[in-house]
Amino acid sequence: MIKRTIFFALLIGIAWVPASFGAFDPERQTNLPNQAEVVQVIDGNTLYLSTGQRVVLIGVKPLPEKEAEATEFMKGLVLGKEVKLTYDVKQRDKFGRLLAYLFLPDDTFVNRAIIQEGLAEAQIESPNISFRRQLLSSEEAPPELMEGGEEILREQRQLTEWKEHTIKQINMILTALVITFVFAGAWALVRRQHR
Repeated sequence: MIKRTIFFALLIGIAWVPASFGAFDPERQTNLPNQAEVVQVIDGNTLYLSTGQRVVLIGVKPLPEKEAEATEFMKGLVLGKEVKLTYDVKQRDKFGRLLAYLFLPDDTFVNRAIIQEGLAEAQIESPNISFRRQLLSSEEAPPELMEGGEEILREQRQLTEWKEHTIKQINMILTALVITFVFAGAWALVRRQHR
């Protein structure tokens, strides 16, 4: 009986390790495109990539009264062009569409551009808040400040690296604690049986 208990305790501890490092986290996707061509614009914040994936721009809510203008603006800005995609914490919506920030090859921040044009408003929803400052400031910023996407990308990459490093450290600590408790429990069972 004790051998079975120890075996199952160890099995649970071993199963915890890959789970704690995000191996079973459905939110974190590793096969997401970093760059692709825009092949179709659906509306002011939704488009299709050459990879066949549908993308919704994070933090962008087209104004209903300017929907047609927003669609035309997006077609002129990104249709047929390669874009760089950057992701935040939540990478897909409930319909399975990618949620991303887009940058043109000249580092123009697409999400910010449509807001600055006055065709959309910033709609910041947690947990995707990495570019909230840039998007919210776009509603009143002059068009010449729309450039500078490279600086925004650099800030976002640093934030993402910090988040990933912190999560990895927390997972390692939790894993060590779980393994310690599993072995301590198994040891206590063995000692109890030998008394």
